[in-house]
Amino acid sequence: MSTPKSTTGMLSPVAAVKAALQAYVDKDRAAIEAVIGDPYTFTSPLDNALNRQTYFSRCWPNSKNMTTIQVIQAFEADDRACVVYDPAQLQSDFAMQSFTRCVTGALWRPRCTLVGTCRTKQHPGNSSRTEHVI
Repeated sequence: MSTPKSTTGMLSPVAAVKAALQAYVDKDRAAIEAVIGDPYTFTSPLDNALNRQTYFSRCWPNSKNMTTIQVIQAFEADDRACVVYDPAQLQSDFAMQSFTRCVTGALWRPRCTLVGTCRTKQHPGNSSRTEHVI
């Protein structure tokens, strides 16, 4: 298996995932292409091991519906990231979770899953503070 190449330099795994999510919101195909490795394999509840070309033909059109993505939690260890995010366009109570391996600054093998209910809770007496309960 060959090592993916990146045109972004060495982004941290979490930074690479956040850049990919922001590219969806911005509808910036060049930005997401810069952080998606080659080779690339994408798996989600609806897709099993899509290659880079199939990912872009099947998944990238969803960017037209993306208006905002809120990152709820993000962790990384070595070359792996786990990012829990709320894509507002789903209009559901479910958050998405991405487990991603990042090699040479490029996303390589992300697996996205639904992680259950995600509710935003306002804190009494502090309208600017919210908490996401998963």
